[in-house]
Amino acid sequence: MNVYLKTFGCRVNQSATESLRERIVKAGHKICEKFEDADSAVINGCSVTGEADKDCARLLRLISRRNPKCHIIVTGCYATVFPQAALSNAPSAELVPNPRKQDIPSDFFGADKISGFGWRATAHHGHSRAFVKIQDGCKGGCKYCIVPQARAEMTSKFVAETLAEIRSLTDNGYGEIVLSGINIGNYNC
Repeated sequence: MNVYLKTFGCRVNQSATESLRERIVKAGHKICEKFEDADSAVINGCSVTGEADKDCARLLRLISRRNPKCHIIVTGCYATVFPQAALSNAPSAELVPNPRKQDIPSDFFGADKISGFGWRATAHHGHSRAFVKIQDGCKGGCKYCIVPQARAEMTSKFVAETLAEIRSLTDNGYGEIVLSGINIGNYNC
């Protein structure tokens, strides 16, 4: 199966998409660069800004119109916070909220199920530096911020897992590693 992946937003989303990419490929599928060639599309959306919402909505409409047979999976903050908007732009899409995002490869592509923090990548397609997701979630009460609605569950990656991922990335030629999280100040190893 040909799978198209598109990420909107932060380094945490980019890291998650790389983890999804590796698990989907390991399950025997091919990643394609154009959604017109895809049997399935995984759109990892962002809702931190109105512009991110618009970009995600625009892509969902394009895929629905130009590749109507494509199975669309929408995840990320856009699917979590604005599910009705996602479905209005791609009525046949399946929505996977942030807490279930790591289940996409097993639920839709036959990959092995993983548990725990689960986000690991050995490469970052199209990047010269790698992002390592070490923390997720925020329970801050900032009036201007939508993130706690999209990512309320607080999780942290164990130090040993983080170091193993960093070693794997450096072994694969990445000289710069960026530790990423929604609120790294809440990292709790």
